[in-house]
Amino acid sequence: MERLKKISAIAVMLDIQGTCDGIDDNQVDLFMKQLDFLRKKFEADICYISISTHYRESADIRHILDILSPRLIKGIKIGLNFFKGGTYNFEDDDIAWKDYMFNSNKLKTFEERYKDNEILDTKWMAAIDDSFSDDLFGYYKEKYPLLIGRPSQRSYKSYKDNFMSLGTETNGFMGVLEIFDRYIKSIKDMKPEEIFEHQKNMMYHLSGSELGNLIRERKFSYVGDYLESGYADETDYVETLRWIGFTLSHEEASKEELLILKRIFAILNNKFIQNADQNSISKLVELERTLKLS
Repeated sequence: MERLKKISAIAVMLDIQGTCDGIDDNQVDLFMKQLDFLRKKFEADICYISISTHYRESADIRHILDILSPRLIKGIKIGLNFFKGGTYNFEDDDIAWKDYMFNSNKLKTFEERYKDNEILDTKWMAAIDDSFSDDLFGYYKEKYPLLIGRPSQRSYKSYKDNFMSLGTETNGFMGVLEIFDRYIKSIKDMKPEEIFEHQKNMMYHLSGSELGNLIRERKFSYVGDYLESGYADETDYVETLRWIGFTLSHEEASKEELLILKRIFAILNNKFIQNADQNSISKLVELERTLKLS
């Protein structure tokens, strides 16, 4: 028997509280334009919208879909929706009860529906939820093209954003629109395959252990780029100095590495002067003397 051709799709998951707050017709119309751009960008036939919540009933899902559905445009459909313990089919107004803990992990449920699907070839997905952590992207970075959006953030730090994970202090659905607008601007000149490659190789805020590992592995050029990228926080500069000192105490720097380190030390010096961090400045001067860079 001949295999049926899979439906080419993209899929968007929206949380309710903190994500769809304040949604109205004008916002939905703009949202449809954004999704239509993304559908065409990824050369998909259909864009599915799924609502996902940890609530244990579907009334709030229906409320959001009652606002979205009248303003759907060609190529955009309501997909299967998820709540804690079951799914909701809006078209048939049908609830299917699942395991008690079903949809405890919203992104996993969403992924299983749209990536592990025999009839769909899902080219790209977006998951928007104010409760997502700012480091969630790491698990998905090299899996498939994905946007993780975090509207309504109370302690938003811009350096925690990156190409595939975007947050904003803007509340509710206006925050959703802002996130999609920023993402669309970042990919508008890219081909679909370039988007995933960019995602896999993107710069992002490093954890302390990641930064330390890079320095111990002597990837000094990348560390210099990182410190100038806008993704580093205040602690990263101090930790960079500490890890470089530790690393070079075990193995001297080559001539090529010294040239790169000179650039890094200039970056660190500017930051320490800006922060009036006299202790770090003194340590930096001492290390430069040891390396005969001053």
